[in-house]
Amino acid sequence: RALLKLLLNLHNRWGDLVYEYKGDSGWDGKWNGADQPEDVYTYYLVVDKTSEKFVTSGNVTLIR
Repeated sequence: RALLKLLLNLHNRWGDLVYEYKGDSGWDGKWNGADQPEDVYTYYLVVDKTSEKFVTSGNVTLIR
């Protein structure tokens, strides 16, 4: 059975971390309890299985 690790971080345009996946349901568009503006955010995703690793990054747009 392969061990699976998942890392997902979202950063705003200034590089501030606004979300880090910790096994929860996902980002609700808030940071420190405050709604974040409609904007483009950068994601960094790592999926790490025992035998292989997948790393990608890109952009996601928050639309309210």
